[in-house]
This record gives sequence, C-alpha cells and structure tokens, in this order.
Amino acid sequence: MHVNLLPKSFLWRRAIRLRVRRWGFFYGALAIALLCWKVPLILRWNSHQNQLQEIHAATNHIRNMQAERISLAKEVMSFEHKVGQLKQATTNDQTTSILGILANGVLATEREVQIQEMQVLVSPDVNDSPNSMDVAASRPRTKKFVSADSKSSEQSQRNEYRLTLRGVATKSEAITAFVNSLQGSKAFPIVELRSTQERLVSNQSVHEFQLECIGYE
Repeated sequence: MHVNLLPKSFLWRRAIRLRVRRWGFFYGALAIALLCWKVPLILRWNSHQNQLQEIHAATNHIRNMQAERISLAKEVMSFEHKVGQLKQATTNDQTTSILGILANGVLATEREVQIQEMQVLVSPDVNDSPNSMDVAASRPRTKKFVSADSKSSEQSQRNEYRLTLRGVATKSEAITAFVNSLQGSKAFPIVELRSTQERLVSNQSVHEFQLECIGYE
C-alpha cells in the first residue's frame, strides 16, 4: 500500500509546474515556427518596399515633366485667350478699332481737338446701287481728302460705313492734323471736312468742325 505523505499544497504546485513546463515547450515551439515563417515575409516586404522606392525615384522626373506640361498647357490656354481677346478688339470689333484710331488722332493734335458727337452708319456699297450717281450728285460739295488707294478699296469691299464726327478745336491747324491722322490710319479711304465754324466759348475762340469718314468692310 502506497501512501503519499506530501502535503496537498506541494502536490498542487508540482502539478502546476509540470503543466506549465509542458505548455511552455509547446508554445515555445509554436513561437519559433511562427517566427521562422514570418521572417521571410518580413524580408520580402522590405525588399518590395525598397523596389517601390527605387521605382518612385526613377519615375519622379516623369511626374515632374507631367506637372510642367499641365502648367505649360494652362499658360498656353491663357495666352490663346488673351490673343483672341486682342484680335476681337482690334479686328472683329469695328467699334473698338474706330475708337483707337480716333484716340490716336486726338493725341496727334496734342489734345487740342475734342470730339463731342460720333455717329456710325453701315450700309451696302453705294457703288452697287443703280442710283449711285444720283446719290453722289445730291451730296453737297465739301472739302474732301482721298487717299491714293481709295478706288481699289471701294472696288474690293462690299459694305460701306460712314463715321460722322462733330467736335471743337482750339485752332484750325489742329483740325488739319486730326484729318491727316485719320487719313494716315488707312481705315478711311475717304475723309471729308464737311464744315468749320469759328465762335467764342468763355471768351475764347474755338473752331467747330464736322467730319465724315467713309470706310469699307
């Protein structure tokens, strides 16, 4: 008959130590197996990260070129828009062109001419009308300034526009300079000085004038 004289507390501690030892070996072996499995994955992941960094560094200049291309495309679009606005202001918009020509004419007189009224009338070319001779005959005879290429302009253009100007000048020479500037612009083949009149304004002598400029579109 076998009798265990050891106290129960000691027996419990020994049983716990045995189980801890057994499970410790088991979990230790499991941890070593997992570590051996994860180490290659970690190394492979690091290798992939290095490859991604190399690819990113190799393609960095391509991304910079794409960003520069987008920036240049935006600048080109902005320039094209500005060029279109300038073309529309100087070519397509006849009113804006006329205002620029008149402004240059006023500057040519050192601002001694002031335009008070302007009227623009666009109509078909009078040369195409069967009654053109009657219209020309009914027109009052005035002092006319005709450029050298007025006949060729009248033949090549179809629509006629008439610009009537009324204004004042401090002296008659300023009117002559203004007319010469309009004639030199080549926009008006015919420039007619319809009338001039001298009168006093605030005890100062001024010259009122009326001009008619004929152009063809």
